[in-house]
Amino acid sequence: MNAPSPILELKGVAVRFPRPRQAPLRVLEDVHLQVRPDEIICIIGPNGSGKSTLLRVMAGLVAPAAGEVRHHRKKLEGLNPDTAMVFQSFALIPWMTVEENVKMVLRARDLKEEDVAVKASQAIQRMGLEGFEEAFPRELSRGSKQRVGMARAFALEPEIMLMDEPFSQVGA
Repeated sequence: MNAPSPILELKGVAVRFPRPRQAPLRVLEDVHLQVRPDEIICIIGPNGSGKSTLLRVMAGLVAPAAGEVRHHRKKLEGLNPDTAMVFQSFALIPWMTVEENVKMVLRARDLKEEDVAVKASQAIQRMGLEGFEEAFPRELSRGSKQRVGMARAFALEPEIMLMDEPFSQVGA
């Protein structure tokens, strides 16, 4: 039986960050990775080893200095349209309520407002945040903030879900 084609591939990816008066900081070097449908992949390593940078490359948020990222065999240019990311740092908009934070990403997909409302409500419920729809991020615990970020990502029903230490704050 043949394995399904990869939905995401990294081929020889390298990431280097410039530093003043020093050689660039080599964060990733010659990374090869394939992600196939229905796979769950966990990337582990010590702090500072490039895990978050790797996820940002996969999402199209960071362009590699060398190598290439392919999405359904096509070279990725810019953001990966079939990816959602749960950030370690919540990445919530502080002046928006829980519900508005979730709806924001759905509206960016040009969905009908009734679909936005249904998908946002389902995602909020799925993450155990019902009753907090009108709360602002400053009113939430770290764990609830992380669940809002997860609700926002799950609401998009992405083909690829990238999660950067998504559960580190959930018990908090």
